[in-house]
Amino acid sequence: MLGPVTIAATQLGSPGTFFGDLSGPDYSGAPLSATQGCLEHNGGSDFRFTLSRPVTGLMLYVVFWRSDSYAFDQPFTILSGLASGVSVAGNTLMTTNGFSHGIIRFDAPISILNCVSASAVAGAQSTTLGVIPKTTVAVDGGRLLRTRRPSIKLKGDTSASFSVDRVLIKEQGKKSKFAKLSSDRTRWSARLRPETGRARVKVTAFGLFSSGPPAVTKVTLIRE
Repeated sequence: MLGPVTIAATQLGSPGTFFGDLSGPDYSGAPLSATQGCLEHNGGSDFRFTLSRPVTGLMLYVVFWRSDSYAFDQPFTILSGLASGVSVAGNTLMTTNGFSHGIIRFDAPISILNCVSASAVAGAQSTTLGVIPKTTVAVDGGRLLRTRRPSIKLKGDTSASFSVDRVLIKEQGKKSKFAKLSSDRTRWSARLRPETGRARVKVTAFGLFSSGPPAVTKVTLIRE
């Protein structure tokens, strides 16, 4: 499963389970566990993944692949790894250098993914899927905040796939400043000293590594 999305894998030869290290440099685009569970299958078998609803930015992890080529029915890009003896022609990934490892990503929404292998390699290879959730940021109290005090403490929640890197606060007419992050990097806070009247404040959260584009929310701050 990918969160609420269920996945059915079909047309696989000799399916099983494999636990491998998907935390190394070949998987730097979106690293997983050093003992990550994967779907093991025959290296020469075709396969199909059917998702319960369309997923944008689906990532497919290549683990010990060694067939001559893999033709997908969707366009993809290489996110990380797959550097030696690997080439791409259209929607086909070609491997010529023994075992191949890395991540490919499908940017278009996908509900069914088909792959045709060009050879009947008997050895096992493994695959797993992933997706990078969007970075999020929210402000406690909603989009309109009022205060009679000379300062106000803004705070809220934030999240990203591989932890939040930083949260930036930009108050209208003033320089940007970094918010303080909680130890688990899921809460942020910043103290502002607004001028009397109305001002717009933009809060931007940035995720680590390949967490996708930053999340932005805007609030109106009124000092009475």
